[in-house]
Amino acid sequence: MAGAQINIIIPYRLQWELNDTLLLWKDLEEYHNINFIRYNITTAEIFSKWLPTSNCHGVWITEASMGRRRLCFKFTRDLMATMTSFWEYLIKLVEYGKISNCRDYLGTELTDVCNLEFICKNGSKETRNIYKFLQKLKIQEAAHHNKEQKVVNVVQNFKVGRKHIISPMKKTVLISGFGSIGGTIRYRLNRVFDMKVQYHKRSGLIPIEKLRYDAKYLPNLEDPHTWNQADLIVLALPGSDSTNNMINDHTLSMCKDGVRLVNIGRGNSIDEDALLKALDSGKVAGCGLDVFKYEAMDTIKKELLQRWDVTALPHMGSAVTEMMSLQTLVTLQNVEDIF
Repeated sequence: MAGAQINIIIPYRLQWELNDTLLLWKDLEEYHNINFIRYNITTAEIFSKWLPTSNCHGVWITEASMGRRRLCFKFTRDLMATMTSFWEYLIKLVEYGKISNCRDYLGTELTDVCNLEFICKNGSKETRNIYKFLQKLKIQEAAHHNKEQKVVNVVQNFKVGRKHIISPMKKTVLISGFGSIGGTIRYRLNRVFDMKVQYHKRSGLIPIEKLRYDAKYLPNLEDPHTWNQADLIVLALPGSDSTNNMINDHTLSMCKDGVRLVNIGRGNSIDEDALLKALDSGKVAGCGLDVFKYEAMDTIKKELLQRWDVTALPHMGSAVTEMMSLQTLVTLQNVEDIF
């Protein structure tokens, strides 16, 4: 196809997620006869009728969902100060677990919001109740501090929500899914927190000369030793039948009490009913979830969203400028190789 113009269709509706200022983008357009066609979708029906007539050689899909646009405020305020991040606030108190709705806030802003009730569905009953509950807690805490203070042994007795708060320093992490993402997590946990790293990888042991650092390979997920040494478990797994409900009643029973759990892979890796029971019992001290079992149907368990010991994000782990630029660059390199 040398010399012929190559048409790459880039359909989008509400979000432009590509870095079209990259030098490779300009190079492909100017010297390799690649024509990137930006197509702003109005309806799926019109797009599907137009596509066969477009004379395109490839379609570059960037926007997973085409929901309606929403506005959000630019600066955190009110209840935001008590939450882990804007995205956690959004999924818990504004969109009530609807992943696709949360993604619609990318790149939008609203600077004139004066109070929490306005942004939260204009003061929906559920949100008002949550807000009043938190205000009531603050009043109770203030009254408590005005009373005679008791001496607390913070080493033996201090807990939050019946759970000890501990440092990750020099603890042990088990990473399941040891590809590029899992390997990067290993590097940071080891360098920053001096954590001992153990890993499970479906394809087997990574030779030490390739790994270039000390990490212990655990081959058997049925072996209690795989689970009972970990203070933190990180899941960076793809979705498949083999990873479905990897975290369940049985595997959790093999974990040490107070284990922490983070899932940044796919939501099907965790049996969420088993997780809730483990959170209630203290077997799991806390968890961070960027993915959920039924997020595709926007039916995230409200029991997860309402817990203080669950940090929930609306599948936004890769929503950073550098990652979007990298994704653009990799796709451009693929276009260059193919055409």
